[in-house]
Amino acid sequence: MDKDKTVFDPASIKWFKVMERKNLFFVGLAFTDVETNKFKNVCGFELRNYLFKYRNGMWSTYRGVQEHSELYNYFSQLIKNKDKSLFEFAKQAKKSNDIAKEYIKNYSSDNNVDIDNYEKEYCLYCDILLYGATIPWAVLGAFETMIPKERENYKEIINLYEPFRAESLYPDFEKKILQKYRIALSNKYNLDMELLYLLTPWELKEAIKWTFIPKKETLEKRKQYCIYWFDPINKKIEFFYNNSIEEKIPILKEVSLENSSIIKGTTAYPGVIRGRVRIIYETQDCADFENGEILVSPSTNPTLMPAIKKCAGIITDEGGMTSHASIIAREFKKPSIIGTKLATKVLKTGHLVEIDANNGIVRIIK
Repeated sequence: MDKDKTVFDPASIKWFKVMERKNLFFVGLAFTDVETNKFKNVCGFELRNYLFKYRNGMWSTYRGVQEHSELYNYFSQLIKNKDKSLFEFAKQAKKSNDIAKEYIKNYSSDNNVDIDNYEKEYCLYCDILLYGATIPWAVLGAFETMIPKERENYKEIINLYEPFRAESLYPDFEKKILQKYRIALSNKYNLDMELLYLLTPWELKEAIKWTFIPKKETLEKRKQYCIYWFDPINKKIEFFYNNSIEEKIPILKEVSLENSSIIKGTTAYPGVIRGRVRIIYETQDCADFENGEILVSPSTNPTLMPAIKKCAGIITDEGGMTSHASIIAREFKKPSIIGTKLATKVLKTGHLVEIDANNGIVRIIK
């Protein structure tokens, strides 16, 4: 066999950036685990293209342009056929979420770190990711490719899936259920918790069995800088620790932004409002949020609700008309602009801005 055919080169794929978040190393790999295994068996579509960058606490994920388009086309056909599987997926999503809620309620204070518990709990976590996050993301994403008039023909399906976009349980499940395993390892190996977030799901499993000892040097390297991707040929994650790879895959490079006083995006809910910016990445950032501030984030999720309720308006880097930010903006009637791509890079906490959501424009006043 030609050896070249057994080597996957991530530079051979045309990538686009999906999202950027703080501290989602483990979560990103868990999603990859689910989407390259269970997703095909459940949905009938194989996902193969995953590329990630982690640098000093910021995690970015990239997907293949062609595969992403094919995925949305696949789910568009299911929607147009009103395929019964879509209704079954929604039922399973509700069931998985209900089980997760009950589990969090009953076991969030359980400190049993037996490996059998981890396997059971990680399996439940994966079901939450698959049915409560990935499938709704694919279904609602497919609607983004349709014109508004066409979407109206499938309102029943949109109404089935929008509640799942507005309710994400996996952050709570990880913090309240899976966190105890990191605490146990931290105590055993005298490692900072911050480093243990950089274990993959399968490394965490082996570490709990005490058959794998996390190396501080490796985790420190990952913390500073690493690129990792899913190798679809050999079905494994490959790590790379040298930024020279950015020459081969230019989309990984940091984008230098010129000073700009105007940011453009898509209107999620109309209106004009002025306020001071506060950049929000994760739940703990909500503690200092004040009434009437403008919430600026890569995207929103249910864990940011304390800030969402107080904000005068919302600006996000990501999202379309079926995103959480869009849904929540309409629900709370807050002027919002989504999908700006660069709001968190240009704006700073304390900036005075005007959201002109009638025209999809954010103006920096000072």
